This record gives sequence, structure tokens and C-alpha cells, in this order.
Amino acid sequence: AAATLDVGCNFKTRFVSKNLNMKFSITLYLTLFAIISFGQPMVSDTVYQPMFFLDSVKININRLFFSPDKINNVSVIKGDLDPITKTKGKVFITSKDSKNFNFIFFGEIKSKYTSSNNSPTIFLLDDKFLLEKSEFYKIDSSYILKIEVLKGFDFEDLKDNFPDLAVIRIVTRSKENIDDQNKIHIR
Repeated sequence: AAATLDVGCNFKTRFVSKNLNMKFSITLYLTLFAIISFGQPMVSDTVYQPMFFLDSVKININRLFFSPDKINNVSVIKGDLDPITKTKGKVFITSKDSKNFNFIFFGEIKSKYTSSNNSPTIFLLDDKFLLEKSEFYKIDSSYILKIEVLKGFDFEDLKDNFPDLAVIRIVTRSKENIDDQNKIHIR
């Protein structure tokens, strides 16, 4: 009788287990289907930037530096996402005098102020590091207050691993930098 009871229990357990697995699978499938069909759409973390134009010439605003005092007007045109350029809208910047700019590449600054074009170089612009391909950044030469060339061994964090690294520090003609330049420092 005990053997028959075991067989009956195993059969019943297997039948209930398969039935529960089937119910669970169908419930899971229907839940996922409902979430996908009726749920909120996936929100992308991508923030699309507008296209920028300086005096009607398309620019990369993240790689171009000039004095805000030279701006006459800024016009913003809202627009839908352009799938080709991955931009949304346009910003037109009109300068007071378009001939008043003299943009130079950071690579030109490197050539002028360092002895070797092949040495590793980092640019600091107002004490902010410029990382990706900074040789292709441009700055209006009249916006430069001063340029300093330092070496990696001048920095505590760099001196052991990168003593020959050239650090080109560019200080712009911002109001804060000009005020700091004009201060009398007593040591």
C-alpha cells in the first residue's frame, strides 16, 4: 500500500507541477505582452543638441571659444529631430563684427609654444581639461589673456607617471580672469 501511495503522490505532484508551470508561463507571457503593448514607451537618455551657426556658418559650439561680448544677437528656431544630423532645432549667433574673429586651432598653439609636436599634450582652458582631440578645438586669438606651458612634473598627480607631459594652460579674457590678473598679490 505504501508503494502505491508513493506512485500516486508522484503522479499527482508531477501533474500539479506541470499545470502550475503552464499557468505561470501563460501569466508571465500575458504580463510581458501587456507591458510592451500598453506600457509607457522607452525613454532615451539621449539629449539632442541644436545645430549652431555663427554668422550663418555652421559651427561645433563645443569646440569653439570666443568672447560673449562679441555677440550681437542669438536667435533660436525650434525644430523636430533631424535623423540625419541627430540635431533638434537651430541656434543662430550673430556677432557684432564677423571680421573681428581670428580663430586659431589649439594644435597651432601647441606648435608655437612647445618644442615637439609629437609630445603628449593636455590643454587646460580656464582650469578645465579639454580631453577629446583638443588639437581641433578653436579659440579666437583676441579672447586669450595668457598661455602657460607646464610639464607633468609640475603637478603632484602627474609627476610620477607623466613627467614629460606638456600641459598648455590657456586663460581667457573673461571678467573673472581679468580681475584676477589685475589683483596685486602679496606674498
